[in-house]
Amino acid sequence: MHFSFRSLHAPGVAMLLGSASASLLGQEILLDRYYVNAPPLASDATGVTSNAVRSHLPVDVGALVAREVAAVSPVRRGGVASDVLLRGLGRDNVTVALDGAPAHAACPGRMDPPVFHVSSPLIEHIAIGAGPFDVRRGGAPGGVIAVESAAPPAERFATLGLLGGSADLRNVDAAVGGPVGGGWRLLAAGSYQEGLSYRDGTGHRISETPGLNYRPEWRDATAFAIGHAEVHARWADATGHELGLRAAINDGVDVLYPALMMDAQRDRATRLGATWAAPVQLPWADHWRLQLYHHRVEHDMSDAFRQSSLGMFAARGWMMRTIAATTNYGAQLETDVRRGDTTLTTGAQAGARHWVADNVIGASANAMIPDVTIRNVAAYTQAERATGPWRLRAGLRAEAWRSAASRDVSFAQRAHGTDRNRQTDAALMGHVFGERVLTPAVTLFGGVGHGARVPDPQERYTVVNRPGTGTDWVGNPTLDPVRGTELTAGARGTAGRVSWNARAFHLRFDDYIVLGRLTPAPGSTANPARTESYFGIGAELTGAEAKIQVGLAPGWTAAFDAAGQRGRKRSLAPNDTDRDLPDIPPWRGRAALRWESAGTWAQFETQWSARQNRVDTDAGERPLGGHAALNLRAEHALGHGLTLSAGVENLLDRAYAVHNAYTRDPFAAGLLISEPGRYLYAQLRWRL
Repeated sequence: MHFSFRSLHAPGVAMLLGSASASLLGQEILLDRYYVNAPPLASDATGVTSNAVRSHLPVDVGALVAREVAAVSPVRRGGVASDVLLRGLGRDNVTVALDGAPAHAACPGRMDPPVFHVSSPLIEHIAIGAGPFDVRRGGAPGGVIAVESAAPPAERFATLGLLGGSADLRNVDAAVGGPVGGGWRLLAAGSYQEGLSYRDGTGHRISETPGLNYRPEWRDATAFAIGHAEVHARWADATGHELGLRAAINDGVDVLYPALMMDAQRDRATRLGATWAAPVQLPWADHWRLQLYHHRVEHDMSDAFRQSSLGMFAARGWMMRTIAATTNYGAQLETDVRRGDTTLTTGAQAGARHWVADNVIGASANAMIPDVTIRNVAAYTQAERATGPWRLRAGLRAEAWRSAASRDVSFAQRAHGTDRNRQTDAALMGHVFGERVLTPAVTLFGGVGHGARVPDPQERYTVVNRPGTGTDWVGNPTLDPVRGTELTAGARGTAGRVSWNARAFHLRFDDYIVLGRLTPAPGSTANPARTESYFGIGAELTGAEAKIQVGLAPGWTAAFDAAGQRGRKRSLAPNDTDRDLPDIPPWRGRAALRWESAGTWAQFETQWSARQNRVDTDAGERPLGGHAALNLRAEHALGHGLTLSAGVENLLDRAYAVHNAYTRDPFAAGLLISEPGRYLYAQLRWRL
């Protein structure tokens, strides 16, 4: 197993030096926020703190979150860029917000999930709210994952971090920041990382898995090279007026995705944002804030690294290729007012999401995502009140969407026997959530919420007409919005050195979107035996979560958390017979033992998953055995601003894989990708 700090490629060094880049890893820093968020009730959200982020291998944010939160499970496609499912729900069923703005993927196969485009050293907090209990961030029925980056600090600082690990992993990050006068604070940061394909528990590189057909020169080549740079600026005066400005770029080159039939030659994400907040003296508002955002992702993928590129199309370097881009932009205006024991938040949001993807397979060209734009406008209000032993919150959101494809979608229309293209949808969403202190040691909580989301451009308008007898893939222009209603209840409490939190939920869907086999309408030229499309069905999801923490002795803590759910189809898509909902992970969790003492800590943990027998055979899922992986992490302050940390993941070098989600992707390789085997890493950080 190779473990080194080799020299970095020149582009990575140039990015770091050119952006005065780096990371806030290494020390706890108290940071002001750009804008004020209404605090969530203690029981309806969880999160990952900056300290927890810093304690993990900073390579894959999606996998990192899944290690910290049992209700979040990863979707493995390669060595980086893991997607995440919240209680088995993904894609647009869960809103992902980066610094308060919605974020989306450009790749139709989700090589580039939104959490891939943030740098873990810059994360201040990741808030995770399950279920339709957030009207401020879109009302998706599955919940929200909100990533907040660090803001410019009040004191000047500089940091530098160097990390090396198995599979020739190399990572460098740096940051500078602080006040610069005139009420301004700045933060400039960046990072660069690269590495080979990891080895699984059998000792084989995942790029060598039989059936993936990587060309020999790419099986042991660099599997990812990713640079990231950000600049944040904040101005504030003594009267409470605040201005925040952000710019970020994330650039990935030659990223291998063994789970799919193509790899990414380039993935670039740029984010721009501005916020303005100020106090006011109005009967209906004490404070207001405005946020503007613009995100763009450009994605270029092909089979250039595979044997399939060497046939009759070798002269152009690839047999199949997709070039995709997505842009979303918008504005959100929000006011707060507090009167007595009640806080009222009111807001409005408007934006647009544009997605285009052009695909070539052999000699056949497709407008895969045919230049689709979704525009939305929304208004919402949320009230929170604390009185006596009660704390209550109620929210309401009204939203309308306008979807349209600008290019030819007749192939998809004919397959479904419809002439629909442009469509307007609307939904009313809301929730009531509360908690009651039953005794000084026990609090009960619960609520009911209803959420909705519009079908995305891929689900409504995809066009892939494969040559010959290959499987065609079409959108469904007749889809209705997904709607979900959740009932949840639980309790939390303390007993001596023990703290605990447990909850159960039931989420019922109407028009939940699944991928299934379509029998094309008469007159369609789609493959009559092999055409995939999207359908809205009735579905339900039932599950539970539990967390326990025990103070064993001074400096010693034990923790346990687990989550599980079962998905069931209440109705079936045409040609389906299996009632199990696809993509639902089994029970999974973590048990950890931690020791801390004055600048030093060590943690031993096991990440486990039960066997998954309830799989959707219609979606090609297969039963998957359970597993348990042991991890060890430690950190020690060396003095003079230096900190050394190290870890071993999958200490016993077990061979295992997580649940096989997204096996139905038309560009999936059809193989289950194993998790990394024993993986060692060490990091040295310096702070001025």
